Amino acid sequence: MQALAQPRRVLLADQVAQAIEGEIAAQRWREWLPSERSLQRILNVSRQTVRAALARLETRGRVKVDPYRGYRILPPRQRA
Repeated sequence: MQALAQPRRVLLADQVAQAIEGEIAAQRWREWLPSERSLQRILNVSRQTVRAALARLETRGRVKVDPYRGYRILPPRQRA
């Protein structure tokens, strides 16, 4: 009997990160992302999910957190 491939669970935070990356790629947001609360309302998800997605984007080098200001979108040449 052949083993079946296990389905991969796609986390909501990963989906939100992809949605944010899509908006960045479409240049709807150019220098700064909207606030966490705005993203929460736009994407209809919890603030914890938004924060998890932003942490993923920061790890990938797509955005950089600027304390008390928000998340700055990094230009392509600064991405790792």
